[in-house]
Amino acid sequence: MDGDQSLILLSRHAFRRNSPPSEFKDLAHEVVSTTGGLPLSLEVLGSLLCGKRPTQWRGKSFARKTSRSLGTVAGYGNPRKSKKCWREIREQKDRGHLS
Repeated sequence: MDGDQSLILLSRHAFRRNSPPSEFKDLAHEVVSTTGGLPLSLEVLGSLLCGKRPTQWRGKSFARKTSRSLGTVAGYGNPRKSKKCWREIREQKDRGHLS
């Protein structure tokens, strides 16, 4: 998905509208960038973020939950795929690509 479509999809799930409120704009773009525009990830993260304050989007506990959710989504319930995804997320985080 391109960036505009990804932002709309995330916004529909996180804010119940087609664009993020101004205080979430930068954070929403960061989520879109982090997911690479993958629709299922955007839907899951948008649903997790729905109703949360900007500070909660930045929190470390949320980052852990998000990583866990992305690992589950990417693994589609397959434990081996999920472990591989976790490993890849951890490696990206160790390299400084994820915060």
